[in-house]
Amino acid sequence: MGNLIEAKERIMLVKSQGIESLRLSSLEISTKDLIELIPIIEIELPQLKILNLANNYLIILPKDIYKLRYLEKLYLTSNQLSSLPLEIRNLKHLKELYFRRNRINDLTEGLEFIDELNIIFFR
Repeated sequence: MGNLIEAKERIMLVKSQGIESLRLSSLEISTKDLIELIPIIEIELPQLKILNLANNYLIILPKDIYKLRYLEKLYLTSNQLSSLPLEIRNLKHLKELYFRRNRINDLTEGLEFIDELNIIFFR
């Protein structure tokens, strides 16, 4: 819970300074014991290419993740996800998707719409 509060406070601080867009290409929020992910995309991350959310306890992903138009690598390994929403197809530049050790039984519909997707680690 402390990590979630800390992340919210950092976002509030960034917003209070008038920064609406961060030029990050990579963001790692792994091994933080998060159950839910706050809307980190409240601050636009237009250049984000790598997002690592592995080794948490995430049950669902916020829809805002699918607004990361230039995301190339998404790490979701070792969470509690039972499915990936159809909105995953909005990640047109996604090349690598890692979602092993979750509760997902079937490959998600929508992946076939991601032309650049080359690597999928599942199971």
